[in-house]
Amino acid sequence: MDMPDKHTPAPSDDQPTIDTGSAHASSEDDATFLGEVRSAFSMTGGDPEVPGYTIEHEISRGGQGIVYEAMQIATHRRVALKVLLSGSYASPRQRLRFEREAELVAALKHPDIVAVWDSGVTETGCGWMAMEFVDGVPLEQWLEKSAPTDRHTRRRVVCALLLRIAKAVAAAHRRGIIHRDLKPANILIDADGAPHVLDFGLAKPIDADAWSDSAAVTAAGEFMGTFAYAAPEQVSGDPDAIDARTDVWALGVMLYEALLGEPPLKLEGGLSDVVQTIRLGVITAPRQVDRTLDRDLETILLRSLDADPDRRTQSPADLARDLDHWLAGRPIEARRDETWYVVGKFLRRHWIAVSGAAASIAVLFAFAITMWVMYEQATDANNRLRGTLGMTWDVLATADAENPDQPLAAANLSEMMQRWSTILESELAQWPEIAAQMQIAVGRTMLGWGHLDEAGTALEAAARVVDVQQPSLLAADLLHETGRVYYKQARWADAAQAYRLALQHRQALLGVHEDTATSWHHLGATLRHAESAAVAADAMQAALRMRRDLLEIAPDEDARRRQRMAIANGLNSLSIGDLKHAPERALGPLKEALSILIADSTDVQRDWRIASLRHNVGSGLLSLGLLQEAAVMLEQALATKLLQGNHLQIANTRYEIARLALLQQRLAEAIAAYDLALL
Repeated sequence: MDMPDKHTPAPSDDQPTIDTGSAHASSEDDATFLGEVRSAFSMTGGDPEVPGYTIEHEISRGGQGIVYEAMQIATHRRVALKVLLSGSYASPRQRLRFEREAELVAALKHPDIVAVWDSGVTETGCGWMAMEFVDGVPLEQWLEKSAPTDRHTRRRVVCALLLRIAKAVAAAHRRGIIHRDLKPANILIDADGAPHVLDFGLAKPIDADAWSDSAAVTAAGEFMGTFAYAAPEQVSGDPDAIDARTDVWALGVMLYEALLGEPPLKLEGGLSDVVQTIRLGVITAPRQVDRTLDRDLETILLRSLDADPDRRTQSPADLARDLDHWLAGRPIEARRDETWYVVGKFLRRHWIAVSGAAASIAVLFAFAITMWVMYEQATDANNRLRGTLGMTWDVLATADAENPDQPLAAANLSEMMQRWSTILESELAQWPEIAAQMQIAVGRTMLGWGHLDEAGTALEAAARVVDVQQPSLLAADLLHETGRVYYKQARWADAAQAYRLALQHRQALLGVHEDTATSWHHLGATLRHAESAAVAADAMQAALRMRRDLLEIAPDEDARRRQRMAIANGLNSLSIGDLKHAPERALGPLKEALSILIADSTDVQRDWRIASLRHNVGSGLLSLGLLQEAAVMLEQALATKLLQGNHLQIANTRYEIARLALLQQRLAEAIAAYDLALL
């Protein structure tokens, strides 16, 4: 099977030393470079022998290595086997780069970064590494043959793809690694359209002291990378000038090319001309190439391709956030002032009066939380919006239907919701996606308060604007919240369909993400009613796998704790269905969830989540006849529940204690516990 260019790019992995201040490299440099090229590409004598692997065929070769498709004998796992091209004749620097690539990538755990599983040296002294095998094609080839042809759809797909790539690069940066050679050839797209970043052979530590050998890998005056994707500071000859923003430039170039079909810089002439063009970094304005490109996308491109690193988008995570906002129709960083002027003007013109007896508190929270969501996304307009929020809060909190100065007070919650929707649709007619976001936020809040009809009204208003068949994060949010409404209405089939569509959008646009995992989890809970326990368990397991992946790449302790809590919740949900019919299968996940919560809780004795899990573990132990262990768990659960005062929860545990006493033939205690449960 012919799979060209799958794992190794064109020969640019090991670039020659370039004196960027002169027009030509020295003849000595030329001779060295040509010698390395001849040595690399004249290897003969058949495929190398790598212990533990069977080589099937060569996939590609570049300046540093040859990549083979191979099989790991012990596990029958298909791998991409990269072998140092020059073999035992490799220079010390080549070996160092190869060894460090294996070391760096082995430490990276991200679903969109090609994993390194094993590495070593053959008996003949040839370095090798076994990588995850990706059956895919380079980004450029995928865009040419597989990307949508419709202009609007193509832009969204391209931005969603670059969003995932930027997140993967951001994950590497969090581990202290700058890629330094990002380009389409180093991004493989698999059959599902998922990107995979590879080839960290030219990677550089963010911390200059992270590796003592970093100076040996990159010397002053040496260019490392690929000219077409090199940032201005990358051709300066100063390795210390390269930082996270260098990778942002390369991502910006790829985004520019994918959206507009041509590079942002015209690299023509000799070497000195090319270097000078890159140093100046004067790109062709995106809207000069395509007038139909919207201004937000142009702003994203211009910021990521600013020649001055201090004015450039500061990290791949920032670039990913702007792309995320663009896809969802939210304001991007550079244009939020303009948007918040519109929202502020709208709020100053309208106040919503609510009758005090008809759920004014629910409305207050709905509107305040909606505004708070928008507030959290603002930067430069925070102070202005803080004042606006204060005025809104005061107006809503003092709303009084009998006050003659407030003739527009609503008689009930439904009337208020109708008035709210009318105002949104009329005043934000020019910004329908902002109006839809606000409707979804109101729907989510109403749902939390148990007002299903009002939640449905808000979500239906959003659905008049949002095309749920067109992949977008806004459509995914709408579908997910609609699924929640259907679930609470016991419309299981409708809920499952809504969750499946939300999941489809989130997988395509976000990949491994908290929102994607949440949709998996909710789908699993719904499938217990809509289909079967086995299908539901598969969805729950998918959610758990994604949560564990997110835990691996979480950037800080708060994020790790959030993922641990979600994992505990998922384990509990997965086990509920097994408690009655297969308690032996339920106990393992329940105990793991309990240990997670106990480790993270600030007050174990009062944590109702721990009490709930102890109750479930106790019930499972009771079903298995492990009465002494069950007694300990149930008594601990009851002690916490008594502190919380939830009578139904207390009754549930007392009922289980009554069952326990009956099995222990303590009839009087069983009757007493049962009587207390009935109270």
